[in-house]
Formats: sequence, structure tokens, C-alpha cells
Amino acid sequence: MKSKTRLGRLALLFAVLVLGAPRVGAQGTGGRISGTVLDSSGAVLPGATVTIVQEQTKLTKSTTTDKDGAYLFVSLPVGTYTVSAELSGFRKQIKAGYTLVSDGRVTADLALPVGKMSEVVEVLGCPLQTAYSRLHAARKAMKVLLQRSRLARGGSA
Repeated sequence: MKSKTRLGRLALLFAVLVLGAPRVGAQGTGGRISGTVLDSSGAVLPGATVTIVQEQTKLTKSTTTDKDGAYLFVSLPVGTYTVSAELSGFRKQIKAGYTLVSDGRVTADLALPVGKMSEVVEVLGCPLQTAYSRLHAARKAMKVLLQRSRLARGGSA
């Protein structure tokens, strides 16, 4: 009988340990970084590319801002991050030193200044200019022919 009681106590102890123990796996250890990308006037910038880099491990992730200029990275390991954003027509913005702790939330809003506009115009041929040149040459030739015709008939030039 002693062995049955002992076995019962062991089973009860095992059940308490297994069922009553906190679930370590269910606790989150990752944090999140979110924010909004704006232009220098405060207007949201949808379609901007946002990149984060964990400075210790060089872990890199990228996403694109939504229609409200917002972005979100989840389940990130703890560490120090650099956040950057870029969009065509704007200068890239980089901010470093965001520290993310376990289950932490970091907000990193970025404002992109207008970039330098560069425009390249390549002209391969200008048919209008060529047509004008030909018309001008034909007009000149016609004028010369008219002058010769008047001279030949005895008129003055």
C-alpha cells in the first residue's frame, strides 16, 4: 500500500510541476519598431522603403510604408537598431541608437527632406528642326532661281 501512495504522490507532484509551471515559451521576447514617414511639411509618404539594421548582429529587414505612411516590424530580437527611410525624390534619412528591450515598443518617425531633382533629356533627332532646315534651304534656292530668271529676262535684281 505504501508503494501505491508513494506512486500517487509522485504522479500528483509531476502533474503540478507540468501543469502549474509558467509557460516560458508563451512569453514574448521580441519587440517591435514602428513609425510614420513624412515629408518636411508633415505630409505622409506612402511607398517609402524603411530598413532596420540591428547594430550587433547586422540583422536587416525592410518594408514599405502603407497609404498612411506607417510601417511596422514585429518579433524583433533585443538590441540597438538603426532605422532608415528613402523614397525617390527625397533624401534618405538615417537614425541610429534605438534600443529595443524584451517585449519593447519603439517608435521611430522619420521626416524626409526633398532631394535634388536631376533631369536628363536625350535628344536623338529633331525632325522638326530638320524639316525647318530643309524648308529654309528650299526657300533660299527658290529665291536664287527667281533672281536668275529676272536677270535672264533683262530685269533688275
